[in-house]
Amino acid sequence: MRISASAPILEVERMSLRLGQSRILEDVSFALYSGELIALVGPNGAGKTSTLKSLLGIYRAEWTSAEIIGKPLSKLSALQRARQMSYLPQQEERFLDFRASEFVEMALYSQGDRFGILSATQKKVSAALERVGMLGFSERRLTTLSGGELQKIYLAGTLAQDARVILLDEPTSFLDPLHQAEVIAILIESVKNASVGAMFVTHDLNLALWSADRIIALKKGRKIFDGAPDEFCSERTLKSIYDIQLRTGRDSHTGRPFVFPAIHAGRSGHSEGGTQSS
Repeated sequence: MRISASAPILEVERMSLRLGQSRILEDVSFALYSGELIALVGPNGAGKTSTLKSLLGIYRAEWTSAEIIGKPLSKLSALQRARQMSYLPQQEERFLDFRASEFVEMALYSQGDRFGILSATQKKVSAALERVGMLGFSERRLTTLSGGELQKIYLAGTLAQDARVILLDEPTSFLDPLHQAEVIAILIESVKNASVGAMFVTHDLNLALWSADRIIALKKGRKIFDGAPDEFCSERTLKSIYDIQLRTGRDSHTGRPFVFPAIHAGRSGHSEGGTQSS
């Protein structure tokens, strides 16, 4: 993907968040550029989801500055933020009894239509479903869909909003490899072909290494890494983030790095199998 050399579409300086007596985020700074896909990684409790919710205004964070397309986030209403940032939350084991097309229509609420009254909205709904390969499912109820199908409908609702910033929380959780690849491919294509940037939370390091232009790592509420996948994929960096020894290798077909847990001495006979580790 080509990353714009112009000003970032989202820029945050020294964002901090406290919930009750707990410090969740501390002095987190980053920028997101048009055409860029960022993976946000880190151990459980690092503050990844809280980062997204702070940007959206769900949590009331403090910062030195935070701007989207040059406009201070603090001066935007919830509706104005929703027009600039679309959000795909973690998938829950809870299904709403709507048709797929109705769900995508509701995602367009912030754009000024009220549940499909405008004909232009119907075109947006169909276009979004087609982008994720689910146009033929428009009349299916969400309760009848598989996990992979449901996630693509959720993604259609996220993309239909035409926001400049797309935020996704574990968009491939609980999906099989086929649906993981499909969801990420849709996201990559959407970022590449539009003037948007995207950030997604994931625990799958290899998914991040395969798909992201840049990786940001949080630990205990602080940013401890921000750089390219190749820079991230060093054993010293990985150990500092996850407190466990991880090995690194490189895919012979794509040239992309990957990681895998260090194998204990008693299992050394089951090692890399043709990959090169470093």
